[in-house]
Amino acid sequence: NIDSNETIYIIIKGLKGFKEVKGVVIPGLKLKITDASETIVVEEDDLLTQYGISEIFASDMAEHASGHFTIYTTDFKNPLQCEMIIWDQNSEARIRVLTDLILNQED
Repeated sequence: NIDSNETIYIIIKGLKGFKEVKGVVIPGLKLKITDASETIVVEEDDLLTQYGISEIFASDMAEHASGHFTIYTTDFKNPLQCEMIIWDQNSEARIRVLTDLILNQED
């Protein structure tokens, strides 16, 4: 369960298989969260581009990759489905993480 205004992190450790060029990889990171009625809570096609990140040292990527988000209201229907996709812009490598979250409702 999560609370509104709580920052939630999704961390993936040990990512390998991304095409390395001169010690760096070029990943993308998509985050989409919908509620039980398919209302979009969060939808970001590439958070890394939004943060101005285009390259990451391959060693850092192998250590861990993460995305985070905060939901500021409880006006959504449980469960929330969270999807995070990390992909390699230089190859077909990708990982997709799906999880359901329960947003604690205010009394």
